[in-house]
Amino acid sequence: MMEFNASRGSFIQPVYEGQFAELAHIFCMAMDNWMSYQYINGNNEPDENSYCSDLWSVLRVLFADMGMPEFRQLRMKG
Repeated sequence: MMEFNASRGSFIQPVYEGQFAELAHIFCMAMDNWMSYQYINGNNEPDENSYCSDLWSVLRVLFADMGMPEFRQLRMKG
């Protein structure tokens, strides 16, 4: 997915080989461990909006200028 979006100009080009694979791994870890992390840090009432916001922040750095309108549109849906 990341390579496809980079090829059409929505995402930046990777700076080094394997960057997208590493980021995908980090994104999956964030998805899987977000709830536990909230409780560990004392947030006993984690909410879906915070979850979505935190996950979008991982991907936001990838969006190129051309992809920012798409980012805003997707962000409003989630």
